[in-house]
Amino acid sequence: MQQNFEIRVLPTSGTQAAGGYWSNPSRITADDGSEASYFQGSGSPAKNLIASGFPIPTLPPGAVVDGLALNIKQVITSIPPEITVLPVALNIAGSSTKTIVFNGLTGGPEDKWGLSTITQSDLNNLQVLINATSIGGVSGSLYIDCVYVIVYWHIELPNAPADVPTRVDYKVYSNDMVYLGNLPDVSSRLAFSQDINSAGSSIEINCGRFIQNEIITDVLQTEASTDILTEDNETILTEFNDQKIALGSSDDRVLYKNGNRIKVVLYNYWYPNGKIMFSGQVNKLSLSYGGDYSVKMLVYSDGIDLDNYLLQPESSFSYTNDAVQTTSNATYDVTGAIMGGGGKGGGLTNWTIIGQKFRTGSIERIGAIKVYGYGAANLICTLYDSAGLVVLATAKASAPSVAGQITFYFTVPVEVSQNTLYYFAISVDPAGMPKDTSTSATLYRNTANVYADGDAYISTNTAPTWSTSIGGDMYFITQSASLGNTTVTYTSQDPITGMVAPALAGYNVKGGLITARDLTPAGLTLTYAFNSSTIFEVIKKALELSPVGYYSYIDLGTAEIDIDNASTTADFVVTRGKNINKLDLVLTIENVSNILLLAGGDTGGGDNLLRTYNDPISIDKFGSRTRFKSDNRVTLTATADATGETYIEENSSEQQETSITVLNTDMDITLLTPGKTIGFRNFGQLIDSLVLQISRREYNPDSVTLTLGRLPVRMNDVIAGINLAMKYQETYNNPTSPS
Repeated sequence: MQQNFEIRVLPTSGTQAAGGYWSNPSRITADDGSEASYFQGSGSPAKNLIASGFPIPTLPPGAVVDGLALNIKQVITSIPPEITVLPVALNIAGSSTKTIVFNGLTGGPEDKWGLSTITQSDLNNLQVLINATSIGGVSGSLYIDCVYVIVYWHIELPNAPADVPTRVDYKVYSNDMVYLGNLPDVSSRLAFSQDINSAGSSIEINCGRFIQNEIITDVLQTEASTDILTEDNETILTEFNDQKIALGSSDDRVLYKNGNRIKVVLYNYWYPNGKIMFSGQVNKLSLSYGGDYSVKMLVYSDGIDLDNYLLQPESSFSYTNDAVQTTSNATYDVTGAIMGGGGKGGGLTNWTIIGQKFRTGSIERIGAIKVYGYGAANLICTLYDSAGLVVLATAKASAPSVAGQITFYFTVPVEVSQNTLYYFAISVDPAGMPKDTSTSATLYRNTANVYADGDAYISTNTAPTWSTSIGGDMYFITQSASLGNTTVTYTSQDPITGMVAPALAGYNVKGGLITARDLTPAGLTLTYAFNSSTIFEVIKKALELSPVGYYSYIDLGTAEIDIDNASTTADFVVTRGKNINKLDLVLTIENVSNILLLAGGDTGGGDNLLRTYNDPISIDKFGSRTRFKSDNRVTLTATADATGETYIEENSSEQQETSITVLNTDMDITLLTPGKTIGFRNFGQLIDSLVLQISRREYNPDSVTLTLGRLPVRMNDVIAGINLAMKYQETYNNPTSPS
């Protein structure tokens, strides 16, 4: 099988040949609307504008360059007849020249410019030479904004040996990411399906081991591993409860518990050191007592929580200082070490915690706590009820390398009583710490009792209480918070980088698990108001506002999201007789829509925005097929047009659908993910001309079945669309934030 790639780069240098008539040639290095210009009287000699210094990376061994293209962009696109644009050339010996296609591709994915091969050395030293001259006795002008080089290349993927052993480990972590062990006797096979633009997936795990809590009897021994004996030289036995199961509401760290997190690691030929294929949370346990004594788990992937967080940017919470002590003359270290695992604090066996007692003012909620310090540790702030030290909430933050404020934001502001004593404590976060390692952070404090309503306290593994005062007070600030705005308007923003990116950033501050990996700008400037929307609804709306081809994909293992524009050239190519032997192609017009009525909200004069979009060619070919969409939050024509034009372009054409199965022996099938595109060879002219997108994958370690083309319409998708439209209507007049 073949994996295809493309590299798109701007030059780092723009110059002109000696005696040329180009102004500002260096402007061709940036796609920013500022143009290099050519202007000279009639008969002036042609002189090159030279683009060079393209930062093309070194291709891997075995890579083959398939073609090279230029995108020579203009903002001012008119070219007077007095200007002749001469063929563009490369500085590669033996290459041919080409007629320039402005704002499009000059060259292409399979165009080597007359060369049999293009080498890495050619790419390292590549220059693009653009010529123009004035003719006809009249002067004129030519403008060029920038010059992109696009390198198309592929690498043949080797076949993996058919008998390579495959192993799957199911690693269990507590809800605060303390490693608890591997699931024993897993009898089910790893298998999951994942759709394009979905929030994630789920897996079922069956364990065949006896899972009751057991009383374990063992011989009591000394540190030197010798038996401790009675006066009659008999061994002393000890009993302990080998806890395996607990309720999700308990604090017990056990293998079988709702709320635990599972990481599924695949080991095979391609990944001898393992690759995380799935990461998620246990949402359902089914326990079987008697007979086979087994347990079944339903695990939802991390992306599910995108629909559990409302869009509430950090800036909307209106944090206000309450208790404040910001003087310091000394420091104190919080430490944590994991020595063989087990112990206090989620695996920490040697630890020091520092805390502070404080009194609330006239506030109803605590939204954040700030301290001051530095270090290498990831930290946890725990807020306690003052009377019984009951945990009210926790929040995490990383210590900076240079001293500064460390802010712990609580996912939801914590309700508190006014004028009441509370505690908070700062400790090292053990999540992800290997055994036999330690880490620390230095926090600032004042040795004098400058804060009247409380004191600084410590707790250590040698004295695990809150009775030891270190005197004085920590540097700290507690902050009250509103419940946060649930109405967020993005004005004149790109749907991806200006809407999704800040929405994800605010969601991550509150503890959201999915982080941005690759967010490709849509290249649009739009306005949209979200009201009581989840983060996943923001992503779906942003895709709806983006041009045709934009899709989202969540890596189920790393919990990262990509939003990208589908490649028009195949990311992977399957060959008949090598990768697959059979392909059933379906051509359908069942779901064609070529007329759209889009109703928006009140434009300000009492009337709703109403726009219509159509595709005349599709209407001529297939007849009129009308659909209606409504979104009362769309009040601007530009926003409506972005939605309507994308909808028509996506839905007015005949659709191609097929399904293929690729074995793990042919290639690394974990790379075949929703959103990537597939091309074909040796199937005939029609099929070999197709480039189809992966819309669904059904994965197991031995093979992956791919649905290519549009996903078939499912009734639950229709119902979801109806429910979303109803939600838009029901929340239209909501206040900006809840009370």
